[in-house]
Amino acid sequence: MLNRRREHKEWTQVKTPCNPFDDVQQGYSQARPRYPQGATEALLNLGKNIVELGAGSGILTAALVEGGATVTAVEPAAAMCQQFRAEHPHFQLVQAPAEDTGLPEGAYDLAVFSQSWHWVNAPAAAAEARRLLRPGGKIAIIYNQLDVERPWIWRLSRIMRSGDVRSVLSAPQVPGFAEPALISFSWDRELRATDVLELGRTHASYLRAHADCREKMQGNLRWYLFQHMGFAAASVVRLPYRTHLWVADMLPEDDNAV
Repeated sequence: MLNRRREHKEWTQVKTPCNPFDDVQQGYSQARPRYPQGATEALLNLGKNIVELGAGSGILTAALVEGGATVTAVEPAAAMCQQFRAEHPHFQLVQAPAEDTGLPEGAYDLAVFSQSWHWVNAPAAAAEARRLLRPGGKIAIIYNQLDVERPWIWRLSRIMRSGDVRSVLSAPQVPGFAEPALISFSWDRELRATDVLELGRTHASYLRAHADCREKMQGNLRWYLFQHMGFAAASVVRLPYRTHLWVADMLPEDDNAV
């Protein structure tokens, strides 16, 4: 039986202080979950001229463009930008941090942070979002999360993230914007058991780790899926997700100054 100590966070030793997503490999985008249709529609109802900050490989960008939005994607990691351009060569992409995009002032109806708000300097990113938005603009912060209220998913997440289990996130604090309102969506994702291994290789805890730590993390995951849970390599695994979408109105300049 697996020694539970092997799931501990101490394995995740940082290799370098750089952005871990500069080390993403081919297959990253295919391994990551999409967003449920309800969440995409909710974003589209907020505005059709969108700046997406921390766009990654363009998963949400593609859904928004397909829904009729004009999207300017912003992503700081070079490897992510490379995957983005390979999959979406005709989309607008700017390689820049969310805190200093270099984009024109007052050009957008909606600023979206997809799986990225926890990576930014919140006051600086919020200030840049305010600069980019037109009067009456909104900010949206969206996350996909495994539903860790289910015990087997809790342990799966613990193993994939080397001990870091995330449950429902608290409301983000966004300077210069009203209190965010939360909309949540529950949905299931079906994928092969071997694809769950690939999903584990997309998390920052894996990307930050040394090679020996990565192999231990994947070894734990293989044990859990194939021995403990009894899945075959080609078995279909249904992963329950919750998507949390926070939306906030930009405060008028006078209110923001108080």
